[in-house]
Amino acid sequence: MDIWATVVCRCAKAHIGVDDESGLVHSVAVTAANVADVTQVDKLLHGEENVVCADAGNGGCEEPYGSQGA
Repeated sequence: MDIWATVVCRCAKAHIGVDDESGLVHSVAVTAANVADVTQVDKLLHGEENVVCADAGNGGCEEPYGSQGA
């Protein structure tokens, strides 16, 4: 399972993908604060996820998480 978080700092935010077992960060995407979280899904997932945890700002994908580009 991977955990992904969004950190907001002034006019930018970091979208962070973290492995829940090791606690290691495996991906980071930095955007303007007004960019929707859901637009960063494909940049944070590596394709080997069994489960993805995210907040409501990451919902609304047409396809299930992890299936983009498959």
